[in-house]
Amino acid sequence: MLSIPPSFRLAYGFPRPRRVRALLALLLSTAVSMAEPVTDPFENAPPRPSVAAASASQTGTPLPEPESLPPPAGPVGFLIRAGETRQTVESFGASDAWHSDVVGRTWPEQNKQAVARLLFSREMDETGSPLGIGLSLWRFNIGAGSFEQGDASGIAAMGHGPGPTRVECFLAPDGSYDWTKQAGQRWFLQAAKAHGVEQFIAFTKSPPVQFTRTGKAVSDGQSRGNLKPEHLPDFTNFLADVVEHFRTKEKITFRYLSPVNEPQWKWGGGKQEGTPYTNAEIKDIAVSLDAQLRARNLPTQIMLSETGDLRFVYETRNNHAGRQAFAFFDPDSPDYIGNLKTLSRTFAAHSYFSDGLPDEFIGVRRRLSQDWRAMASPTRRRSIRCSATASAKPPGTGPFHPSTPLSNSPVSSTPISSRPTP
Repeated sequence: MLSIPPSFRLAYGFPRPRRVRALLALLLSTAVSMAEPVTDPFENAPPRPSVAAASASQTGTPLPEPESLPPPAGPVGFLIRAGETRQTVESFGASDAWHSDVVGRTWPEQNKQAVARLLFSREMDETGSPLGIGLSLWRFNIGAGSFEQGDASGIAAMGHGPGPTRVECFLAPDGSYDWTKQAGQRWFLQAAKAHGVEQFIAFTKSPPVQFTRTGKAVSDGQSRGNLKPEHLPDFTNFLADVVEHFRTKEKITFRYLSPVNEPQWKWGGGKQEGTPYTNAEIKDIAVSLDAQLRARNLPTQIMLSETGDLRFVYETRNNHAGRQAFAFFDPDSPDYIGNLKTLSRTFAAHSYFSDGLPDEFIGVRRRLSQDWRAMASPTRRRSIRCSATASAKPPGTGPFHPSTPLSNSPVSSTPISSRPTP
């Protein structure tokens, strides 16, 4: 049994098995999927093999895909010990990127309300069936302005296929703000609040286009940030302005602000907004953003760094943004920022590319658990945890974070706490 110290949290994006992905696709075709789509990075990421292909490469004998496996010979039993608490799930969340904007802007009111009920309601009908899935956390994507650029943005009109991924920006090139932008997303933000959602996260995939090297919300394929260094204060000021506006004017307080997203990938363009960052660049963003949040006395905490693969938390993997837990939380690291007042001790990571074969699925999470245990050891005198789209916690820990539960069981190493997401 995995023993998780109570002094830190571990959380990461929810792995999506084949059948779950098929179900999400079905829901999207009949209504709209509000979960952030799984995005395979455009560059320098390993291909994701099917279970059959991966098995064939290891054994030479392909195994049948999950859909073709025969049903169990007899009944399958489950024993639920309701009196034993293994983990407590603090939040069950999803992201508004990207389909919610179209639905919120263009659908009839009664249809929008129906979708919001499916997402956020915790009520039951007369038969005792739930009216919705009861999300308790909602992620809001702060756009960079690719929508206003249209085809010149370098992002395909339909993005990932099911819908557009170009996003508006509140900040105009002349420095003025238009808070009517991202209307569909803001509609769902308020709908979530009306249904009793308790936690909100603001996240961004790129700085506003006027602050980038390329003049777009996609990068130039280099292993560096697309943010022009001279615009670092402008970028963090923009993020703080957005958080402050929603708190004071729209009565939405973001618990966390995530300024970078999957910085390991080069985001050369095509499907969505994005930029890489080096660990040193992420440190600079965090330091500047910390000063902005403290100057405004905002309660929002910075959450880093939504890694594109769980292994980037503890391994370098020949990447410009590797081994990030140690880079940011080890006092001996040149990129140490563990002393920032507004930096959450929750670390976000995505579980893409580690949800295939059982050895990979379990092995990566065991290694991640061991490294976090070492980082949180009493001799290091630090309290940290890791997170990103559904979360859970072992008994005795503090409040948890949005991402996926990592289990205490060696059989099903689901996350200890955690991306949905995107």
